[in-house]
Amino acid sequence: MVIKQIYAEEIFNAQGIPTVQCTIILANNQIVQSSIPSGFDTPKQAAVYSYDQDERLFQKGMQQAVNTINNAIAPFLINQPINTLAMDSQLMDLDKDETKLSIGSNVTLVVSMALFKAQAVAENIQLYELLQSLSGTKQAKVPVPITSIIQGRKQNCKQDIKEFLLIPQEQSFAKNIESTILFHHHIKKILSLKKQPTSIGQYGSFIP
Repeated sequence: MVIKQIYAEEIFNAQGIPTVQCTIILANNQIVQSSIPSGFDTPKQAAVYSYDQDERLFQKGMQQAVNTINNAIAPFLINQPINTLAMDSQLMDLDKDETKLSIGSNVTLVVSMALFKAQAVAENIQLYELLQSLSGTKQAKVPVPITSIIQGRKQNCKQDIKEFLLIPQEQSFAKNIESTILFHHHIKKILSLKKQPTSIGQYGSFIP
């Protein structure tokens, strides 16, 4: 199955922060889309996001990332048979810097994710089945949802613990989500009883 069209556009997450979405249209007109989270903290070791760096949207616009995908990446992917591993290698070659300083990690990741989804659709299998096949493992598990419950201070501030994370241990994903929600509500009650604020931080966790 070949790629008929690939394009990117700027979208906004639930907090009104810009991010980028990549759409792939296959030869049979099936459509897949992928988007990535907007990061807040940027430690020195982290891969670099491509931001517009102008006054628009507080220097967080994604038009530069969109243009990179539409004008630099899409042309060599269109009309090519989907081969995610080979195409991933091509994406990596576009920017050999470990922090993706040239084209941005958001550009690389969103296109890569869309390609994997597109290949799974083209082969009429689930995404996890494709990943299982490409990785050579016979085991595939639904990830455990890890949730930030109590948030500490910002990156690089002097505090022993930055975030308190909840890692549920139930037997199913649905039960893990349910127990996480219940835990969250109980924490709110405890904070209220202790006369602590129940304000919510940018990740949805409490910031007493």
